[in-house]
Amino acid sequence: MPFDPTPGRGTFGSIYSFASDSEDAVAALRRGDLSTSNVFVDRDKPSPATPRQGVSDGRGPSFLAFALGIGTVWVLVVGLGKTIFRRARYLTRDPRRAATASRRELEGFLRDQGIEVSACSTIDDLRWTVREELGLDGRSFAEAAARARFGPPTDSRRGAVAARRELRALLRRLRGQLSLWERFRGFVSLRSLRRGWQE
Repeated sequence: MPFDPTPGRGTFGSIYSFASDSEDAVAALRRGDLSTSNVFVDRDKPSPATPRQGVSDGRGPSFLAFALGIGTVWVLVVGLGKTIFRRARYLTRDPRRAATASRRELEGFLRDQGIEVSACSTIDDLRWTVREELGLDGRSFAEAAARARFGPPTDSRRGAVAARRELRALLRRLRGQLSLWERFRGFVSLRSLRRGWQE
């Protein structure tokens, strides 16, 4: 490394590093700064790791979090789809079709609970299924739905309104007898949707 011995001009002609990290040596030479990157680094001594900017130590989302997210989306999609499909059946001014929508809603509820319901079940068949499988009497609903579907035109509209009202009351009683798990299982079941698409 070139060095000029002239007094006052004794400086190195290129970038250099100190052989000593002593502050006394720096003061004697009146040159250099130990805080700069030119300080001698002992390669045998491990240096403390410095965290890199913009790099997170946390790992990406775990499989469990991913599975929970997928499960939540599934519950929302199935539950919302069934609600929309069920409500769409009531978009009619025909009281007989409204009564049929009530019958299909009860039929779908029973299927979602894993109860076998024949495709050709009548309203009275559903009433007996509710009684035998769940121990509740659905006579009021069955009579109102039958009046709406098979009664004279003057009684059909009132019968359809009464059938829907009685169905809501019956479903509240049915859900009250089910455990939380059974209600959740019925909520995410696709049995009623599969039957509805076939129809």
